[in-house]
Amino acid sequence: MLTVWLERGPFAPTLGWETPAGLAGTEVTALDWGADGVMYAGLTNKRGSDMLMARSDDGGQHWRSLRLTGTFVASLRADPTEPRRLYVSLLQDGVYRSADAGEHWERIDQQLPLKMVDALVVAPAGALYAGAAKDGGVYTSADHGDTWSHMSGSPDDAVFGLRWLKACPGVAGECLLAGTEHGVWRWTSNGSWIHILDHGLVFDTIQLDDHIVAVGEAVFDLPAGSTVREIAREQMTTIDMITGSKPYLVLGGLKGNLWQWRPGDTQLQSLMENTSCQTTTINIVRAAPDNGEQIWVGDNNGLHHGKWRHWYELH
Repeated sequence: MLTVWLERGPFAPTLGWETPAGLAGTEVTALDWGADGVMYAGLTNKRGSDMLMARSDDGGQHWRSLRLTGTFVASLRADPTEPRRLYVSLLQDGVYRSADAGEHWERIDQQLPLKMVDALVVAPAGALYAGAAKDGGVYTSADHGDTWSHMSGSPDDAVFGLRWLKACPGVAGECLLAGTEHGVWRWTSNGSWIHILDHGLVFDTIQLDDHIVAVGEAVFDLPAGSTVREIAREQMTTIDMITGSKPYLVLGGLKGNLWQWRPGDTQLQSLMENTSCQTTTINIVRAAPDNGEQIWVGDNNGLHHGKWRHWYELH
């Protein structure tokens, strides 16, 4: 007779957290991984430091500061075509590129007609895209930021987030999503922009199966071929997908709470509730690209590493 243990009730997995000492007490605003697995964190300058970036070569356990002068990292992207190439937006302090994993930086926004860039994204083939909350339109660069061109038809609206999807629900192939002050716009390789969500401020977007989910002043589900619905009236800043046998989404909120959601759920499920007296805003949530059991959360109190533990792993 075969006995099958179901991970429910007392056997349900639990999410354990730890805070790497190197970034404890430092506000973490951005995270990304190079194609070689190196991890990068963007920070806020609260102490007059010129160390706005940090790097980890061992999966986030130890961190080394990288010299970059400014006040705030708004967006951080690693180039998937070149592991050592990074792009960073520092809002009014400019957009920078590093060709050597953050050791040296070169400013690349001199030809970019945006006053301060809020969002960057890099397509799998290496094209770079930029958008700004104070200026309308999305701009692209085919030469790593040396020159820029305006994307015709892009939203004349405040742009808060950009996301590249390799398999875009409802269309054939890849697409670019722009989260704006008035919903979500989608661009496809045929050059057309479509307003797929026409209301609500949106900071971030993600794809799960045939759904696009947008977060900002609320959480919106945009299923392919079906009606948009509001999942929750909860202010969120960031979202990412946890891969595995049953993929799900992790969402971070302005109140410091962490949520999960799967297609079919009627409401968000709580993963972590902020019960402390400290004011906490989750700035960034990212899934470890090589391990679907791990979640990384950057907030104004540091960087936190969450890992699902099964009942047979607990001591």
